[in-house]
Amino acid sequence: MPDQKQNLYPPETAGRLMITNVPTASIKDTIGKVEKMLREDTARWDTVNYVYILTQNKLQGVISIKEILQATPTQKIADLMTTDVVTARAHTDQERVVYLALKHNLKAVPIVDKNDHFLGTVPSDIILEILNKETAEDILHSAGIQGRHDPIRTLYKASAFTHLRKRLPWLILGIIGGLGAAVLIDSFEQSLQRDLLLAAFIPTIAYIADSVGSQAQTLFIRALVMEEKFNLWHYLKRESMVMLGLASIVATIVGAAVTIFWQAPIIGVVLAISVFSTISIAITVGIGMPYFFTKIKMDPAIASGPLATIIRDLISILIYFSIAKALIV
Repeated sequence: MPDQKQNLYPPETAGRLMITNVPTASIKDTIGKVEKMLREDTARWDTVNYVYILTQNKLQGVISIKEILQATPTQKIADLMTTDVVTARAHTDQERVVYLALKHNLKAVPIVDKNDHFLGTVPSDIILEILNKETAEDILHSAGIQGRHDPIRTLYKASAFTHLRKRLPWLILGIIGGLGAAVLIDSFEQSLQRDLLLAAFIPTIAYIADSVGSQAQTLFIRALVMEEKFNLWHYLKRESMVMLGLASIVATIVGAAVTIFWQAPIIGVVLAISVFSTISIAITVGIGMPYFFTKIKMDPAIASGPLATIIRDLISILIYFSIAKALIV
């Protein structure tokens, strides 16, 4: 069966991870019959958390072992089973399977095809393994470390040369980004000479861009992975309102603070406009990059690493000094 699953389903999908040796029963069975079946055939099951109720191999309901043991033998299984069953398709991403299990407090998630034919389940031990693996992958991606297969194995058991090969490219990319930022700042040397206070707020602009961008990316990536019927238009409308609110509030606070405490109203205006523009662009990049990676069939979590940070920093610095040059004569 493992070879067959590998041929039928892509990696990191529910179909590749599911097990098929699980207890099932007919909708016409009694509790006594199901309990007898469980006692006699316990050794053959790979997991015994639930009994799945089928009619012509279509999933009709589910009942837990605890509910079976608490019921009387003469009761019909159809009267006790849960009919509102949380399921996943065979091609569902493994992260969504974990999300369903955690959200609905399930020990196993049943897998069905498009016609609701029962295929198997993803049990609790595999769910915990996926959760651990996906968490590790996200952490490594955010640090700019990309690995194949098991990221934990890559991290702890790889050779020094492998670590060097995987981590060095991102550091080189960071150097290139830093050089690009230096060139940008140098090109606005005249603006800095006219008012050195501008230089003091470069870290503030970069921090706001990175913070807001990271928030937007994280939420968007989670929505892409977790929401089975993801509505991009609805998401963009909501995020546009959030972007407008965040940009307006933070820009007002920063602009007012500089005007009051530094007695520099023109710098306050520059910072207010820059912060508003930076937040707007950072959220746009934070959503746009993961969406682009998804479209080209790459892991959108890659977009949350150093590459995104460099892009946000360069854009935010360019915006900041462009506005300063336009307003400070």
